[in-house]
Amino acid sequence: MLKQSYGIVLTGVVGLLLAISLASPQLKHPALDLLVFYGGLGPKRIDAAHRVGHVIAFAIAAGVALLVSNNRSRKFQSVMSLLAIAILTEAMQHWVYKNPLEWWDIRDDFFGVVLGVFCLATYQKVKAGAE
Repeated sequence: MLKQSYGIVLTGVVGLLLAISLASPQLKHPALDLLVFYGGLGPKRIDAAHRVGHVIAFAIAAGVALLVSNNRSRKFQSVMSLLAIAILTEAMQHWVYKNPLEWWDIRDDFFGVVLGVFCLATYQKVKAGAE
């Protein structure tokens, strides 16, 4: 099962790298401009790329964590661990950098985990139906 899923993980990693590249403010990215409808460089565009990056990163992390989990209990622990990482990361950034707590980043991380769970479940159902 795990070897057959390398393609999904590779696709996820490439997606993550694309999301990171979209966050670079010095480059123009037509794909992001189409999604966000903001022209030129600006804080709204960078914020959108930042949010997309959070969602994609946690979707990939959830997919990989669920692929290596062998039972329902481990899958639940993996998902809860990712949500704890999201909350702890933002809490530490708040504490260290004295920024306001970024609840929207935690929300985007949660959406990413849900997206990862949904995509992997859909893939597994389609694959089981094809066999």
